[in-house]
Amino acid sequence: MGKNVGQCYIKNIKTGEGVYIKTGAAAPKTMNPNQVSYFLDIISAINKGRGLNMDPYKTPVSCVMYSNGQPYGWGGAMGPSQFIPSTWSTYDNKIEAITGKTANPWDISDAFLATGLYLKELGGASNEFNAAMHYFSGANWSTWEEFYGRSVISIADGYEDDIVKLNAAK
Repeated sequence: MGKNVGQCYIKNIKTGEGVYIKTGAAAPKTMNPNQVSYFLDIISAINKGRGLNMDPYKTPVSCVMYSNGQPYGWGGAMGPSQFIPSTWSTYDNKIEAITGKTANPWDISDAFLATGLYLKELGGASNEFNAAMHYFSGANWSTWEEFYGRSVISIADGYEDDIVKLNAAK
């Protein structure tokens, strides 16, 4: 969990086109051009605040998904929690207030803290499935995407069962 932080690099900040990291082949729709400025601001803040020297052209982001052989939506999600840059920028100050350091979506602790805050705001305490689906696809999702919500809930239930067993063994 948290190992796949993206399989593409953005290569053109005007079009959002990129390349697959493993092959160097062209990767269409790597990042929505409307997200690029947020992405560059995040990289800049991380570089200034933590000295990581992250190169926006060598920083992994998600690739576009495919449905029936056609690109579906856009890639460009960042880090282990796969935040879209504009969504991350609504959480970075909250993360910084809690941790006291520059928020980084590729830092697993920052990413999962932001995920918890986001899912809580999406109503995860009362409806985990709807929160997971909103996290994945926004307010509107298609039937084929529901596999994601079901798999997330299944994994969460498994973790919950493990925690109960570990607590009972104490």
